Amino acid sequence: MVGRCCRTGSLFVSQLHDQGVLSTALSNFVLMLGWAPNSAEADDFFDNLDAMADAFDLRNLNKAAAVVNMDKLHYFNKRHIHAAKPGSSNFDTVLAMLEARGATLAMPQQQLATVVATLQDSYDDIDSLAMGIQRIMTRPTERVVVTEAVEAVLKAVQADLPSLGAFQAASIHQLVKAQCQQAG
Repeated sequence: MVGRCCRTGSLFVSQLHDQGVLSTALSNFVLMLGWAPNSAEADDFFDNLDAMADAFDLRNLNKAAAVVNMDKLHYFNKRHIHAAKPGSSNFDTVLAMLEARGATLAMPQQQLATVVATLQDSYDDIDSLAMGIQRIMTRPTERVVVTEAVEAVLKAVQADLPSLGAFQAASIHQLVKAQCQQAG
């Protein structure tokens, strides 16, 4: 739980950073408080400060008071995590945040970058991305014993996988279930 000011309930920027909020996501969020892009078709997502500065126009300020919606901040953060490309400052920040959470497991930087680039669209925040990396990269501590029946089911599933076409969780689940029922 993040500490809040006892008098106002406000958060510090450093606390948001500790929560895994990227600085560009926070900038994008603050920009959108009381301001909107010029056209209805325009997206409210800006991937860097230059794009924000180019789009900003004082004529688009709202007269109403700004409403701080933390769900909107997390929405922007998710979009900035998903948009981070290897070699960008956002991607480097994501890697640093993951390292701070112990998710690197002492893997080389290039390998970590590859893993993050592969997984980042599947996770909505830094903490869940860190847990996903740890789950994937950590080997089980106990040896798994596979019975002959389980091995037969696994071989049958492996043989049938190419027939599925698109690998979707539901179709794979149905295939495994059918093979288990067939094996008894």
